[in-house]
Amino acid sequence: MQKVQRSKSKVSQRKAVAAVPRAPESATPRTPGEEHRPQSAAIDLIIDATPAGEGMRILDLGASGKGKTFFALRAVKELQRRRMCSTAIILDLKDPERPQYDGELVHSIDEARRVLLEEQPPFLVCRPGIAADEAAQLAQDAAEAGEKVAFFADEMMPVLRLNKDTGEPTAQVFAGPALTWLQLQGRGLGATSFLLVNLPRLVPGSALDNATAYVCFGMGGRSLEYSLDLRLIPRQAASIVAKLERGECCVFFPDREWDGIIYGPG
Repeated sequence: MQKVQRSKSKVSQRKAVAAVPRAPESATPRTPGEEHRPQSAAIDLIIDATPAGEGMRILDLGASGKGKTFFALRAVKELQRRRMCSTAIILDLKDPERPQYDGELVHSIDEARRVLLEEQPPFLVCRPGIAADEAAQLAQDAAEAGEKVAFFADEMMPVLRLNKDTGEPTAQVFAGPALTWLQLQGRGLGATSFLLVNLPRLVPGSALDNATAYVCFGMGGRSLEYSLDLRLIPRQAASIVAKLERGECCVFFPDREWDGIIYGPG
């Protein structure tokens, strides 16, 4: 009788073990960088993370020639398609002889104000003759008047406060109050800013601390290390960011985990 009872006990134990559910194979965490999606999905991701009626503050980080400009322009056009932006004010001061962008070219702040008032072009391209903070003031005025506007700085150097003798940045400080306003207060009025950055160490704290998204293209060396130290890029993404090809990027948010996805052309 005792042998039978022991036998039944062993059978019930085997059944109990067999009944323990196993995690499905699909629950296995995906390897970061393994999944690829088109850039359009990255733009949708950033827009969908933005509360209705608010603007975005996006830092496009990466070495020169990696695709920052193409991505930012594509994002602006998608904002315009969704009627989240009427005019993009582009600060294009890199080459005094040759414009980098298509749009309504303006060379003075008075001309820029007139064009905005009379024509409201989709792209207002501010050329040498217009200071960075003057262009930012145009964006602030438009936002305060109820217009959905985007400010687009092609690179950081023109927007920084510089030493008048050496031309070097005096600190990580914007050149004027309107530039700071866009980072600190513009979001609530629907003003969006795109800052294209190839040297992260130059970015003012007001931009770093208030960015809604970091779109990171290929970079390495000190710029990558600096971005890691500032926690713009998570440590597990470092080796992937260092190997990104032209047009590939990763999207990081300050308030959520990285999705592990590489977004590329398409």
